[in-house]
Amino acid sequence: MLFAQFFCHQVLPESPACRFYVITILVETTIDLAIEGELLVRVHEADASGGGDTFQSQQDAGVFEYLCPCTFVMAIDAVYARNTLQFIFLTVFNAPLFLIYAIIQIGKIRKIVVTGDSSAIPINVLTTIIPIVISIAELAYIGLGWKIYNEFGCVGAMVYFVYKII
Repeated sequence: MLFAQFFCHQVLPESPACRFYVITILVETTIDLAIEGELLVRVHEADASGGGDTFQSQQDAGVFEYLCPCTFVMAIDAVYARNTLQFIFLTVFNAPLFLIYAIIQIGKIRKIVVTGDSSAIPINVLTTIIPIVISIAELAYIGLGWKIYNEFGCVGAMVYFVYKII
């Protein structure tokens, strides 16, 4: 409890937009990692049963599972440092790269994994949820990014102005 209070008050600003931005990234990261973990388990099951070329899909899932927490850490850093450029980069980075990767991954996973009884959720549903979650989160990032840009915009411009003078 004490750590949570310290974290919220020291790292996250009082701005509701910043806090909602971090919460949005946390929720997106949690959902994406849970689904990627389930997909990875199913790819391992397909590999054990001798189905297709699973090595590339395992690598792809590993990269995606690494990038999700990195994005979360970068978002916390952007909020803490009040870095407008980092917010813009995260918004631009998240949409095309994660979304394109998720769409490419759908085809690979559906070829490798045959729908089975390993889980209650069909593979088609799992592979469809990831792009939907990323798209909804991206809409939230764009809306919150505009609000945060208006809050931090003059701070970033002032820092740049001071940097140019020095």
